[in-house]
Amino acid sequence: MYNSTLVYFHLILKNLFCIGCKRILVTNDWYPTIQKPNVQLITDSIKEINEHGVATCNDKEYKVDTIVRSTGYNVHNYLIEFYDQKGIKLQDQ
Repeated sequence: MYNSTLVYFHLILKNLFCIGCKRILVTNDWYPTIQKPNVQLITDSIKEINEHGVATCNDKEYKVDTIVRSTGYNVHNYLIEFYDQKGIKLQDQ
């Protein structure tokens, strides 16, 4: 990971669990993406998602084009419902 990612990202993204407890990633080809100037990796807890973007529990607001929900599990059985701008559920598209 050190070869393709800054130490800052390594500290945020490193696995803090034993193998077998969670899925592991077998690739690191996405690391360069988070280093692009137009990409931010936000690790704050989300307070709300609104029409302007994302508000975090640290009272920061981020205008966003895309939100990536990366849990890795139950990709078709969301605990919350997501809608597009026309009010159509993401699951129905």
